[in-house]
Amino acid sequence: MPSPTSSPVVAGTNATALEENAIRTDAITRYVRFPFEVKGALLVGDEQGPRYIVPAGMTVTAIKTKIKAGTSATIRIQKDTSDVDSGISATTSSATDSVIASAALVEDQILSLDITAISGNPEDLFVEVLATEVLT
Repeated sequence: MPSPTSSPVVAGTNATALEENAIRTDAITRYVRFPFEVKGALLVGDEQGPRYIVPAGMTVTAIKTKIKAGTSATIRIQKDTSDVDSGISATTSSATDSVIASAALVEDQILSLDITAISGNPEDLFVEVLATEVLT
């Protein structure tokens, strides 16, 4: 009786099985969003809206803002008690601030939103803090 034979394994077009199953060694970037929302008439005050525990070391890349009505609200984003960025103006036009004063976040810091000034009876504030974490 003839011995059984098998066909060669094809891993992919122009690739060997070793090449196809290679482990990635480059860094992977994970994008994280921290959304803040303060509904109704806005008032000046600290720690408004939700607060977040930073899950890992990451870098803030932008802060997006918008109010639903009114003239403007000035906000600050804090990590524990120090500023990530301050003097950010939110108006009825969506805006993105990508110049961040202190962008580095450390695991377990508390991220919070303060409203530092208002003008023209602003309502319904929406803020999104965008950050990246490099996974190695």
